[in-house]
Amino acid sequence: KTMAPVLADAGDTVTVTLVVENTGLAPAFNLSVRDNIGDLVDVLKIENIVEGTTPAGFSFAAAQITNNVDYVAVDNSPINPGDALTFTFTFDLTGRVEANERIINVGSVQSYWTLPGELGREEGDVVDSAFVDIAAPTFAKTLAGTSLVEPGNSDTEVVIGELATYQLTITLPEGRTPNAEVLDILN
Repeated sequence: KTMAPVLADAGDTVTVTLVVENTGLAPAFNLSVRDNIGDLVDVLKIENIVEGTTPAGFSFAAAQITNNVDYVAVDNSPINPGDALTFTFTFDLTGRVEANERIINVGSVQSYWTLPGELGREEGDVVDSAFVDIAAPTFAKTLAGTSLVEPGNSDTEVVIGELATYQLTITLPEGRTPNAEVLDILN
């Protein structure tokens, strides 16, 4: 499972990719894959989830009631040993994301059967997680100038009693930056 980009802010589109590979020795039938977005409901709107890649033979559903994105096999097509399937969907981050926050999301194989239909043993609950980090504020402090420029004292040097002007540039990521405070400690 991956989420991209891994660094984002409010308004950015995030792509979730789930790759399911059959590493066993026999085919897997009736695969059910789930991405639980319950932990993301504060930073996305489920109605804005967009289906990306859904392999042939699978259905896609994003359910607001359960806060899940589900991919379910609609026929009895197996995933053969060594084969992999890729499922993707996207969502836009809302303005409720907070600067420097890490958003973790979990996807899983809910179930699969060892024989066609429901004749074999039901297996499942293979879990993987991914994250997206919300950008942190950035700060840049530069010396903009000094009040005394003469031989032996350039515009980038300061002497006792001279006035120095600094420029502080703060870049806040889109979203929320609660309790922001700027301190400039002179030493």
